[in-house]
Amino acid sequence: MTAWDTRREDVEPSANAVLTTEDAVRQAPNNAAAKMLRARALVLRGDYARAQTDLDELVRNFPKTAAVHAQMGDLHLARQNRAAARRSFEQALALDPNLFEALRGRIFLDLLDGKPDQAKLMAERQLEQSP
Repeated sequence: MTAWDTRREDVEPSANAVLTTEDAVRQAPNNAAAKMLRARALVLRGDYARAQTDLDELVRNFPKTAAVHAQMGDLHLARQNRAAARRSFEQALALDPNLFEALRGRIFLDLLDGKPDQAKLMAERQLEQSP
């Protein structure tokens, strides 16, 4: 075991992220940004059920916020539910066609689904619109 291995923040970064975001949500329970950060940390840690709870609440409270739908897409991807991920990324793109996270997710799904030409086309269109 090296010194690198013994530092908790290096061994379990997602655990520390969850603890930090838990504190943020406790201090500001209605803060959407804090809940989004906690959901992201929970997904990274593999705690999908708790992330789903946060994201479901955010989708209910902020249905027109593209970033919420994109993050839901990331959760669905982590759960290997491509159809649900695609729906979430498409919803995010309908709300904000330039949201990087949604574009990244959609392009990634196209590549996973064996559609590299479609992924390339989407990336090229985006570069043309905002280089």
